[in-house]
Amino acid sequence: MAAPPDLNGQNFPREAASTFLDAPADPLSCASVVVASANDPYCTVDVAATIAADWGSPVHVAGSLGHINSASDTAGGMTAGHCWTRS
Repeated sequence: MAAPPDLNGQNFPREAASTFLDAPADPLSCASVVVASANDPYCTVDVAATIAADWGSPVHVAGSLGHINSASDTAGGMTAGHCWTRS
């Protein structure tokens, strides 16, 4: 997941993004990686790392990209290969 929101953050748009309110805080049953931005107004890197830990996912800080989503085009061509490494 790219840019998970901090549900308790002051900038979280509760009405516009209400589907995130039911996001699980349990380990996911599939392989995953959380991609965070160092300056995301909706989620700090520390909160993204906590979400990743809850899900059993690694976290990758992609730099200072603001909020990563399709509308902001901040992914800049980033693909899953940029974040996922098999060991």
